[in-house]
Amino acid sequence: IYLYDVEGKETVVNLPDSAEIRREGSSEAAVELDDHTTALKDEGNQLFNQKLYDRAVALYSRCIDRYPHSVVLLNNRAQALLKRDWKGDAYAALRDSITATKIDPNNEKAYFRQIKSLHSMGFNRVASSLLMQFQAR
Repeated sequence: IYLYDVEGKETVVNLPDSAEIRREGSSEAAVELDDHTTALKDEGNQLFNQKLYDRAVALYSRCIDRYPHSVVLLNNRAQALLKRDWKGDAYAALRDSITATKIDPNNEKAYFRQIKSLHSMGFNRVASSLLMQFQAR
């Protein structure tokens, strides 16, 4: 993926190849979490709601280590990263949301988080272009 800033400088973003993450027939519904991971995700959700984003990111990351193809977990971590807003978080959120759309190309939340991430990093033209592509679907 190539991103261009407003000055026209090219920035290369190295993202996982779709072959690395896509599985035949993958979809959000295809990944069923075990009870322990579900409890961690729920705890992460509670921390997110309490605006404890750094702790939520940590829990979602633990879950993703176990279930790297879970679109729900990737979307949750992307949102927590965007809210936490530390240096590099928008880029990490972009990686998660792109990974999620490669797993489930119809996931609207993942596209929206891609757009938010790009905008947050200052890639407004790319964000606008992606928004137009998404609206045309």
